[in-house]
Amino acid sequence: MVTINSCLNVGFEVFKVEVQIGTSRGYGVKIIGLTDRVVRESKHRILTALHLNAYKVSGQRIIINLSPSDLPKTGMGFDLPIAIGILLAQKQIESKLQLERVIFFSELNLNGVLKANQGTVNCVQEMIAQDFDFIVLAYETRECLNHLNQEKLVFCKNIGEVIEFVATKKKIYQDFALPRPLKHTKNDFDFSQILNQEEAVHAAQVAVLGHHHLILKGNPGLGKSMIAERISTLISRVDHIDKNEILGIYDLLNEPNSKSLSDPVIPFRKPDHSITPVGFKGRTQGKLMPGEASLAHGGVMFMDELNFFQRDILRILQAVLDARRVQLKKGSQNFTIPADFLCVTGFNVSESKYYPKMIPPSLIDRFDISVFLDAVDHNKRGNTIVRNSKKLRTEINEARTFQLARNSKLGAGLNSRLDAQQTYELCKKTKTANLLFKEALEANNWSFRRQLKVLQLARSIADLGFAEKIDEFHLSKALTWAP
Repeated sequence: MVTINSCLNVGFEVFKVEVQIGTSRGYGVKIIGLTDRVVRESKHRILTALHLNAYKVSGQRIIINLSPSDLPKTGMGFDLPIAIGILLAQKQIESKLQLERVIFFSELNLNGVLKANQGTVNCVQEMIAQDFDFIVLAYETRECLNHLNQEKLVFCKNIGEVIEFVATKKKIYQDFALPRPLKHTKNDFDFSQILNQEEAVHAAQVAVLGHHHLILKGNPGLGKSMIAERISTLISRVDHIDKNEILGIYDLLNEPNSKSLSDPVIPFRKPDHSITPVGFKGRTQGKLMPGEASLAHGGVMFMDELNFFQRDILRILQAVLDARRVQLKKGSQNFTIPADFLCVTGFNVSESKYYPKMIPPSLIDRFDISVFLDAVDHNKRGNTIVRNSKKLRTEINEARTFQLARNSKLGAGLNSRLDAQQTYELCKKTKTANLLFKEALEANNWSFRRQLKVLQLARSIADLGFAEKIDEFHLSKALTWAP
C-alpha cells in the first residue's frame, strides 16, 4: 500500500487527507471514503491523463481510500495525489521524497496538465503552518500564492514535471513570484474631490484610525456616497487582521486564479437593497460561498440608506458587527468565516439627531460616529482646504503607530477593540475633560456600551493629534459625533 498526503478545504477550515492506494488481483479502479460524484468521476480523468503520458494502468484492481473516511470529500484536488499514488503502487516510478512530508493538491486535465482549483490558498496556508516539507501545486497558482513562503511550494505545469520532482527531489522552477501589497480598488477615487465637508472628512479619518463604524447623515446630494466610496483609499494598513484571511475568503469563490487573488485590493462592498439574507451572510447549498459580509473582510462595507434593507439583513448585520465573523450551518457541519469590516451607512435626513424608524436602536448603538453633513456654501469654496487621500492616509498611518505603541503595552489593538478595563486604563483624561464626561453621563441615558464607545472615540481623536491625554476638545468632538 502507498499513502500520499493531500488536503481538503471545508468552508474556511482545512483538513489533511491521506490518499491510500492498494492493489490486488483483478481489474478496475474504486474510490471510497465518503466521496462525492466529482471525486468518483476523477478516475476517468486520471486514467486518461496517465495513458496519454505513456503510463499504462492495467492488470490489477486498484482500491483508493480517502482517509479520514467520515469526512465528506469534494472537489478536484485529489486528482494529482491519486495519479502519483497509482504510479508508485504499481512501481512504475520511484520516489526520493519522504512522502509523509509532502502534500499533493491539484486537478488534472485529460492531457496531464495541472489546473488550479478552488480552496488552494486556504489549503496551502494551513499545510505551511503544519510544517510540511513540500507542497506540489499547479504552476498557474504561482501568482495567487506570491504572499506565502514559496520555498516550500513546488509548481509544476504537467504530471511529467511532478514525476520528475518525485524522482529527483529537484524543483523545475526556481524563481519566486514577488508578493504584492493590498492596493485600492479605484485610483480615480480620491478625497481631494470632496469639497466643503471638512467635518465629515475628519470623521472618516478617525473612523479608519480606530476602526469606528460610521453614519453619514444629511440631505440628498451633499456627498455622503462620495465620502463612503473613498474611505477605502485611506486604508493601507490592516493591523487587526491577517491579510491571508482576505485572500482565503476570495479563494472560496468559483474563480481559483482570479485577479482578486494575484493582484489583491482593499475590499469595498456596496450591497444593493434587494440583497437576500443568503447573499449577505453566505450560501451553504452546494459549494460554500461567502456572502457580502465576508467579502468585505479587511475593508469597507457601505450600506446606503440602511432603512431600506430587509429586517433580517439588519439583524444579521448587528450580529456580524458584534462577532466580526459569520456562522453558517450545513447539515451537521458548522462553518465560521471572518467578517471584520468597517461599516459605513448613510441616511437622507434633514435633522441631525433623527434616524428612520425602521432602524432598531440596538443596531444604531453598534455605530461609533454619526456626522451630519451641512449644505455646501459655495461662497467659501475658494477657501476650502483640500487634502488628497495620500496625505490623509499618511496621517492615519503615523497616528496608528502612535496608537498601537501605547495599546500594545496592555496587549490591546485598535481603540474600538478595547475591553472595559483597557478602555479606562488607556483613555486618560484631563481634569476638564473628566468633568465634561461626568456631565455627559448625567445628561444622557447611555448604555454601558455607549459610554465605552465615547471614550474610545475620544481616544482616537486624540491619537490623530498625538495627544497623550484626552482633553476637552477631543471629548467634545466625541460627544458631538455620538449617535
